[in-house]
Amino acid sequence: MRFASIILLSLGMLCLFGCKKENHFGDISSTQTGLLSYNSDVYFAENYDLSPQQRVLLLEEFTGVYCYTCPLAHGITADIIQTFPNQVAAINIHSHLFSIYDDPNVMGNLYDFRTADGDTIVNMLGGVLSVPSAAFNRTLQVGENEITSNKRNAWMNYALYELNSPPEINIDIATSFDSISRNLKIVVKYKALTNFPEDVYHTVTITENDIIDKQFVDTAEVPNYHHMHILRDVITDVKGDLLFSTQNQNNVGIKVFNYTVPVEWNEANLKVVSFAHQKNTHWDVYQAAIK
Repeated sequence: MRFASIILLSLGMLCLFGCKKENHFGDISSTQTGLLSYNSDVYFAENYDLSPQQRVLLLEEFTGVYCYTCPLAHGITADIIQTFPNQVAAINIHSHLFSIYDDPNVMGNLYDFRTADGDTIVNMLGGVLSVPSAAFNRTLQVGENEITSNKRNAWMNYALYELNSPPEINIDIATSFDSISRNLKIVVKYKALTNFPEDVYHTVTITENDIIDKQFVDTAEVPNYHHMHILRDVITDVKGDLLFSTQNQNNVGIKVFNYTVPVEWNEANLKVVSFAHQKNTHWDVYQAAIK
């Protein structure tokens, strides 16, 4: 579905239901408990363990609720996630720039998934000529003229290509949730595995799965469509915060966030996605992580 007028462009967060005030997600590993002990940002050198993690792909899908071909693209993203388990950090981005195709008033949707952060991402990646489109590690793929691609039959190959390159930074995420205050504590550890020629930035986002609302599919409105990977908020600056200004191997950055989760969001379906990346002339992602 095209609109040529637009030129602008895991661990899942499980087990949040409990009645305890403080809930930790997933396995309580030494990494999890160690990271949660940090209450402020810290930088240090860690002169051991330079083995790279499994590569995790940042897959950003640009989509709309009144877009009849978008569910086909959602299926392709689901196939990529199933093909590469625990290696895909997916974010579905809705934008005010997508005209009628992402206007919740057209079908009377309950929710408006569009965000100002989504608008900024569209513009900074060079625009989206049509929805559905997707970006893979925010990198220009071979055969493409834009970072965002609407060639759905090529998406699986793009994912495979990006996953074949080792990460240059390791990322670990730890989270805890206070069900009374609804404070979500997020601690992210970034470790440089190589020397970088320029400053390194990082972005932390929150997405939500299984939001039930209308979606146009083929020629019909589907009232109980499961919307997945919906971008809820970018916690850092949407263009990224400075992570390392000196790009030495072994540099470690610990970043701590305390975020109040709105009551309208289902905390059981939230995910934290973080990624380290370039900025300004390029936006290429060094590594992503999801929890």
